[in-house]
Amino acid sequence: MLFRSTYNAAVTVSLTANDGSGSGVDRIVYTTDCSDPLVSPTAQTYTGPFIVGSAVTIKAASIDRVGNASNVSSTTLAFDATIPAASTFDVSGSTLTMHYSKPLVTSPTPATSAFAVSVTVAGSPSSDPVTGVSISGSDVVLTLANAVMPAQSASVTYTQPGAN
Repeated sequence: MLFRSTYNAAVTVSLTANDGSGSGVDRIVYTTDCSDPLVSPTAQTYTGPFIVGSAVTIKAASIDRVGNASNVSSTTLAFDATIPAASTFDVSGSTLTMHYSKPLVTSPTPATSAFAVSVTVAGSPSSDPVTGVSISGSDVVLTLANAVMPAQSASVTYTQPGAN
């Protein structure tokens, strides 16, 4: 089982097994209390995807049609609902980089229309259209239609899609 280890919302867990050229998988058993699914009275037989919304260690094993058991696989899921906070901003020419306090989800990338950039020119704010958005690690990089000059300042507004 391979899972990303930290999530910010409940996730659906699916378990799969493959017996290769053996007799075939009869069932998958699993636990969510750190116990061994091959011997634990809390073991459940997997019947389909299940939802996990809090920290848990899932242990699972498969049993083939002749009763042979696989090794027990294990993964721990953690949840962090803390919203990333913007820490610093850098502007260099037509590139505006926003640095956040923790890594960001990289997909899907927000549309350029979700961002509004205002550049102060001679004391008056002026819109600078966003033409590109990329996310890497804890950084959001906006490409602007016009370069921001050293004497100018820029501000960013983000509207989450579907927000009122």
